[in-house]
Amino acid sequence: MAQATITRIMSRDHVSIPVAAQPHQFPQSTVQAAHSRLIAALAVIRPHHITIRGADRVDVEERSAHLVKTFDAFAAYVRAIVEDTADNLPCGTITRKDRDYVAGCLSDCAAEVVSMVAKAADEIEPEEASYWTRRAR
Repeated sequence: MAQATITRIMSRDHVSIPVAAQPHQFPQSTVQAAHSRLIAALAVIRPHHITIRGADRVDVEERSAHLVKTFDAFAAYVRAIVEDTADNLPCGTITRKDRDYVAGCLSDCAAEVVSMVAKAADEIEPEEASYWTRRAR
């Protein structure tokens, strides 16, 4: 008696792969889930478009808000990687103090970048922004 074989056909390449030959699919690990969340978050966090030489205070504030969201997503991903790595190493190799230090470094870096951009928004003179807006037209 002939044995039935289930195959998947990939439409783009027209390649048939027997299902039995495919590796077993394991549930997503913590790190893979964190990576998926990072990619999903970055996909919806779009940077604000600034017209060439036409940035005004609102444009720069929008960019600052974008950076906050981006850093938050990245920091969550890094925390998940560090936590998972620490959980899979011999006891105490990466201490709670080490993990807190990394989180603090990320927070400090994000604060520096975001404050630099926010400060630029405070320094924009309304006349200067309107000058560049007129020149871009």
